[in-house]
Amino acid sequence: MDLKKEINSILKYIIASNMLLYFLNEPQHMAHFKKVFDDSKAKKMGDKAIAKLSSSSGAPIAYLIHPAIDFCRNNPEFNLDYMRRTLMININWIFEHLPNNKQYSYDNDPKKYSKEFEFFRHVRNACSHGNKFNVNRSKRLWDNPQYKAEWNGIKIDLSLDGKECFFSFLTLGDAMQLLEFVRDNI
Repeated sequence: MDLKKEINSILKYIIASNMLLYFLNEPQHMAHFKKVFDDSKAKKMGDKAIAKLSSSSGAPIAYLIHPAIDFCRNNPEFNLDYMRRTLMININWIFEHLPNNKQYSYDNDPKKYSKEFEFFRHVRNACSHGNKFNVNRSKRLWDNPQYKAEWNGIKIDLSLDGKECFFSFLTLGDAMQLLEFVRDNI
């Protein structure tokens, strides 16, 4: 597997998801969506446009399209949570597929340590723990002047323990740049 290509794909998926949520929330684009899903060529369930998904049993499962669109349009917190969870899942996946991912930790090999990958490791750890930083366990390391978790001028330190990573500490743009850094430096 080529992890750099996989990260590029993940970046594209995140951008595509973000753009779709943008279009769903812009009235001028919604007029087009409603026309596409309400025209005579759309599969119908009564007078409602549906999406049919296949199942392993062979029986198709139908979902109404408009309630899903309306839910996204009327719930900005859902949209943020969707993007947050998408990032968290993908960051975990990338970290687990880094070659010898433990080498990126100061705990395992200070000679191979990188403050940027240590930053990424802490972000990944937050993703694995409900989007909250858990940095107090490494207190002995925080006292070590060589130990740093820093990337792009942003530092992770003890003050972040228990605080939210996305989107309080890092933005979607930060996440995209961090993933690009990881891709370019593995």
